[in-house]
Parts: sequence; structure tokens; C-alpha cells
Amino acid sequence: MYGPTNPDCDLVHAEKYRGDNENFREAANRWSGFLQDGHEHYMTFREISIDQRFMPPGRVQAGAGSLKNVTLYNCFVMATIHDSFTDGPTEEEIAALGAGQHPPLSIMDTAKNAAITMRQGGGVGYDISSLRPSGDIIRGVQSTTDGPLAFAPIYDAVCRATSSAGNRRGAQMLVMRIDHPDIEAFIRAKQVLDDNIPWDMRRFAASICPSQSPTSSWNASLLASRSRSSSVGACIARSTRTLCGTWSCVEPTTGPSRVSCSLTRSIG
Repeated sequence: MYGPTNPDCDLVHAEKYRGDNENFREAANRWSGFLQDGHEHYMTFREISIDQRFMPPGRVQAGAGSLKNVTLYNCFVMATIHDSFTDGPTEEEIAALGAGQHPPLSIMDTAKNAAITMRQGGGVGYDISSLRPSGDIIRGVQSTTDGPLAFAPIYDAVCRATSSAGNRRGAQMLVMRIDHPDIEAFIRAKQVLDDNIPWDMRRFAASICPSQSPTSSWNASLLASRSRSSSVGACIARSTRTLCGTWSCVEPTTGPSRVSCSLTRSIG
């Protein structure tokens, strides 16, 4: 007998990684034949797979050598999310990109790409640090935003509604830089029993991205627009300490600039 000896484990493997009426040995033959560089390599790889001394990743077991239109990669990082709901980058923003840089996608275009990826069996990760913080002004509609976490339910709904290849639901991760103004809300977002946390993030893994600088380096354009808010202005007025951070300017030709920043609160 080949494959998992525990009946429950064998059932899970059959449901997620084998084709219809395919036993474990046939599955190992399939993925070994797809990955082989020659007959000797095929025989060696097949032997250690059948004995379960080495097993390729799950997406490879499920898709390699099969007729399924699926990905063999487990994890994908979504493109940079443009701070717009549907519009995406302007022609000027695209023209300013460097060689080899991919244009960012709007919030909804990112959701569409995530649905395509998860449908083919890949897990996705989103860096939501590029989205403006809660309370910031949305000039086009003369309103304010609820911040990056407000869009997490959109991606959560896409994940729940997408049936991935291999009889499983999609896997997702949200990432936020540690110097984003909404970082505290992000840290607490998975405390779903707290009535003050409205976002359901139980289907996400959450990860904090450390900044590359010992000082905060949040985007200058967001700082400028956020400082126009009376509540934030009041916080800045009460600040007793300032620091000078290097900020990424909107205009790519000007490069980073030194900005005097008010430190309103320290964490940890």
C-alpha cells in the first residue's frame, strides 16, 4: 500500500491532491513525470514520493501533469494597490514608473485579480499600506475615508465566494507597514469579540511590515491632506515632540525630502 496509512489523512489527500479515481501511486507517477529532467531523475523522484520521504508542495501535487487549468504556485503577492476605488493610476503616474515597474491597480481591480488567482488555487497577499488612513479626505466625493481596513470585507467576500481548485477556499494575507497611521486598528482587527472592531478578518492572516527607517516615513501627500482635518490638527497642536523623517514625495522627479513631523503618540 502506498500513501498515507491513516484513513482520514488518505481521504484528505484524495480530495485535495488527486484526480478522479486516481490512487496515491498514480498521483506520484503524474507529478514525478511532470517534474523530471530525465528517466533517472524520474525514477528517483518517484521513489521518494511514493515512500513519502519527500513531498512536493500541495499545488504541485494537485496540478502538475494534470489537465486542470491551475497554478503550481502556492502564494502570490498582489500588485501595489492604487489609492482609488475603481479608477487606477493616471497616465502621468504610469509614465513616471521606472523600467520593470508594474502599474498599481485600483482596489476593485485588485479584487478581480485576487479572484482569478484564488480560483486557480493560489493564495494571495495584499499590502494595504498604500491606502490613505481613516479620516483622510476624498476630494472627488467631498467625504472622508474609513481607511484601509474598510476594504478588507471586499476581499473577504471575494475569498468566500470563490471556490478554489482542489476543493478548498482561498487563503489571504493582509500586510500593513508599522508606520501607517491606522496600524493600531490593524493590530486589533482580529479581536472579533470586541464590539469596537467592525471588520471581520478571521479569514486573513495579518502581518506587520517593519519600516526601513528608524523614523516614520509615511507618504507626504497623505500627511499633508490629513493635517487639514481639524481633529488631527488638534492632535498635532498638542504634540510635545517633533522628528525629521524622510518622506516619499508624490512627484517622482523630486525624490525623497526631509519633512518635520509631529510625533503624536508612541506605541510599545
